[in-house]
Formats: sequence, structure tokens, C-alpha cells
Amino acid sequence: MGLGIEDVPAVMKAAPRPDILSATCYRRFLAEYYVHRKSLRGGFSYRMFASRCGIKSPNYLQLVIQGKRNLSDHMAVFTAKAMHLSAPEQRTFCALVKRSNAQGEASQEQARREWLIAIKQMVTKQIPKAQSDILRGWYYLLVRELVFLPDFELSGAWVSARLGGLISEKQGEEAIAKLIAAGFIKQNSLGQWTATDSIIDTGSEGYDELKVTQVHKDTLKMWSQNLNRFNSQHREMDLINIPISRDKIPEFKTRLRQFQEEIIGWLQDEKNPEEIVQLGLYLMPVTHNKA
Repeated sequence: MGLGIEDVPAVMKAAPRPDILSATCYRRFLAEYYVHRKSLRGGFSYRMFASRCGIKSPNYLQLVIQGKRNLSDHMAVFTAKAMHLSAPEQRTFCALVKRSNAQGEASQEQARREWLIAIKQMVTKQIPKAQSDILRGWYYLLVRELVFLPDFELSGAWVSARLGGLISEKQGEEAIAKLIAAGFIKQNSLGQWTATDSIIDTGSEGYDELKVTQVHKDTLKMWSQNLNRFNSQHREMDLINIPISRDKIPEFKTRLRQFQEEIIGWLQDEKNPEEIVQLGLYLMPVTHNKA
């Protein structure tokens, strides 16, 4: 549905800069951006906006906002740059435009996936190497996720109980201390404990491989020892043995990472977290060349 010009509020004072992360309609985002820029500079016009985007028609963006014209995927790139969006914000805006323009079920699904991946890349912060000690315990980052639960308590006893005894009270206290010292959780102005970033990541390559590998080893060991304790209705276990040519493995890894990013993008704005689940993606080359 298009936005009529009457839908754009009159500019009375400085309007906030729109947040692409919460945007679900690129036309609405353009309208809010226009109001924002107009509130900062009264002389800002649709003609000026279009010119900065490299669009010759002075009222084209106004027609886009009204739903009478569409922004092409190609023109979305120039428009995102003209709005001085950061690189991650540009990718998210362009993905939003592509999702709106997509025709056919397959194209729409692909565009939706690209949008979710762009969102994940926006909200993810990689763990600085200086803070990599947080990887010394497999459960440290798991305890961090508990902060997102509404009933969180800064207590080793609470952490141990909430995880069903997977770790001890002492380990819970240790994890809390490490997370606070590393700056991964903090207390806000209301006295509530919160995570400093919504999503953190070690990155795809080149991190401290020994520490990352050890986290996976310890987590797998914990899973193997506690499979029968996990809720069978909520868990999912699949193992696929796949014959594959060696030159397809890099693409296979890329597809797995894209799937992970899609899942994170889908859940990044969860408003009612009640439980913590772990999702493991493993691609293991188990055959060897003959000597």
C-alpha cells in the first residue's frame, strides 16, 4: 500500500532519524527519512532528495512514497548511499526494496532470506580478541543468553537451576563474574542486568581457532552426556551422510553460514523470550585420501 502525502506528518521540530532495523516497508522508511531531513533543514525538498540519489525526475521519490512508482533494486543502492546509511544499513535497505519488488514465490522467499541475513549482519558484533578469554568456558556465553529472560537473577544458584543443573552454582558465579569483567553484561539505569550487544559472533574465519574448537568440543560432550535430559518434544536431531565433490565443500560451508544468519535475523527482535535453545551446525570431512 502506498503512502499519501498526507501521511507524512508536518515538520514542527527535529524528527528522529528512522531506524532501518525496525523498518518493514521501504516506502515508509523513505517517508520518515524525508521528514527527518526536512526537520533539520527546512529547504530540503523532494527535488533535492531525488538529485542526491541521481534521479532526474524531481518528484519521483514522492511518487515512490505514495506507492505510484517503485524503486528499482539498482536505484535502491544509490538512494541508500544518498541517505548516508552505513554499509550494513545500506544492505538492509536494499534487501527491503528487493523483498518488495520480488515476483513469484521462489523470488520472494530468496528476497526474504537476504533481508534476514542483512538484519543479522547489522545486529551482530564480533567478539574482540582482547575479550576472547570468555571462550575458556563453554558455558560462559550460554549464561550470557540467560540475561534476555525476564526472570533473570544475578545469582549462580539461579543460573544453575535455570539450566537444569548443567553447570554448578560455582560455575554460574564464575560465568557471571567473567561476563561482567569482559563487559558482555552490565546494569542499566533501572538496576536491571542487560547484555551490551544483542548478538555476538566469533566471525567465520581467523579467530582463536583453538579456543573456538574447545568450546565446540566441550559443548558436544555436554550434549552427549545429557541428551536424555533434554525435552524430546523440543529437540531435533538429524545426521546426514553426504557424498560430495571436494570443490563443492566451500559453497556448502557458505550455505550453512547463510542459514545461520537467516535464523538469527528471524529471531533478533524476539519480544517474549522464555527459553534458551542451542543450535549446532556441523560439517565434518570424515574421509581421507589414500596414501
